[in-house]
This record gives sequence, C-alpha cells and structure tokens, in this order.
Amino acid sequence: MAWSPTYCTGSALEDWLGIYDDPQLDLCAEATSRAIDKACNRQFGQTSSTEFRWYTAEFYRDRWLIEIDDLMTDASLTVEVDNDGDGTTEAEITDYRLTPINAAPVGRPWTRIEVLPSSAVQPNGIQHGVRVSAQWGWTNVPNPVKVACQIQASRLYERRENIAGPLTVKEVDDVRLGWAASGAVELDPDVLASVAPYRRLWAAV
Repeated sequence: MAWSPTYCTGSALEDWLGIYDDPQLDLCAEATSRAIDKACNRQFGQTSSTEFRWYTAEFYRDRWLIEIDDLMTDASLTVEVDNDGDGTTEAEITDYRLTPINAAPVGRPWTRIEVLPSSAVQPNGIQHGVRVSAQWGWTNVPNPVKVACQIQASRLYERRENIAGPLTVKEVDDVRLGWAASGAVELDPDVLASVAPYRRLWAAV
C-alpha cells in the first residue's frame, strides 16, 4: 500500500453502481480520497519503506513529547536528536514510549513519542530538533473510510449528469433557486459521520 492511496477502486465503484468500463470512476475515487484526507487531517496509506522525518519536541510536565505522523509499526524505528540545529543528529533516544498506549490493540496508530525522564539522551526543544525514522502510516485502510469513499465518489460521479449539484433552495413566485454547488456543502453527511472517528486534531501539548 502506498502513501495517500485511493480508498476505493474503480472496480469497487462499478460493483456499487452497476456501471462498467468507465475510467471516470477512478478519477472520482482519487478526488474523494483526497477530500477524506483533508476532512480527517490525516491519510490512511503507508510508506513502502522507512523514511526520516523531522519534528519538534515540546516539554510537558516532566517529559518531552514529540507529536509525530501516524505510525502503526515500530520495526526499524529510530529516534535521534539534533540539539544544536546543524542538521546532523548527535545521539539516539532509546528510552521512550509510543502513545496512545492502547492504540495498537484497537487498530489505531501511535501519534506521539514520550521521552521518558530516565532517558540519558533528551531533546532540548529546538525547532525540528528530533529526527525519527519509521515506516509511516496505516497498515490497513479502515472499512468505514472505504465505505465513505464509495458513497462520496458515487455522488461525484453522478455530477456528470448535473454539474450544478442538487437543487437545495426553490421559490416559485420569486423565482429564487439555489444549488448545492454554489453553497458551502462539502462531504455527504453520511460520509462525514463515517470518517468522524478518524479525524485527527493536531495541537501543541
């Protein structure tokens, strides 16, 4: 699985809609997948190999916390510090904890590294002073995200017949008409409800 994959395939949409051999279905699936990413503030793919990424540690109470991208495997995970900001790491942190602590048993990713107070190596809070190497992302796309993609991609596909979107406002005497495409309507309400549990809030500690 790639980073930022398509969450439903054109063939899955063909079965969903009973329509076959239309390349537009793949385009709708891709556009919808990226809209879901934006709604959730995260994506549900995984890098094909380990990658280095830089983060800034924040001190909270008695320890340094490092907010990281989604992570579901700690194989080949390394955490290093660059405490002088020269772009070269000086030491590796080995005494840490991945949190939320109960993420893995419920099929959710770790999103933070807690550097334990007992660690001999500590960050110092310098911006982008922590380098983490890992295979980032989700090992599997959650089923609710797949279903949400099918629902929204199907609606997007139907727009080829009505590019203005569904009529949402109508007044006969005053001839006042309004279409969804001209308003603030975004994802389908059922789609938003399906992906809401997976929305990530990024915030400093």
